[in-house]
Amino acid sequence: MRAAILGVCFLLMTALNVQASNGSNIQQPNQAPQGAPDHATMHKLLTKRLWAASYGEKKTYQYQSIRYHAPIKYGNTVHFPVSIMCDVTTHFPDGVSRTERKHELFEFYRDQHGFWEFYRIREID
Repeated sequence: MRAAILGVCFLLMTALNVQASNGSNIQQPNQAPQGAPDHATMHKLLTKRLWAASYGEKKTYQYQSIRYHAPIKYGNTVHFPVSIMCDVTTHFPDGVSRTERKHELFEFYRDQHGFWEFYRIREID
């Protein structure tokens, strides 16, 4: 009985998006629309092109939220809007680290050669 009550409490907390013990509001990822890029593809694109480390730096990424929105069709191309919240920690050569929270809305799409591309729409407050 106790286990059942704890299970129900956990499900309610998850559904209500309760704040984690560290104070961050961790959202559960929703279902990706058919044809949308997976998390690994988005991570690879973002870390190589937008959030890349400079010479001598190392970066670590802690995703807090990945939310897919309804796909948008532009002619023959389907764009997948995705809002991403990620804590990006930059580790400098002198041992100092700095964490910055990124909360941004992107659109991912396949170019004319079938490769994934993206652009940033805006930052989310």
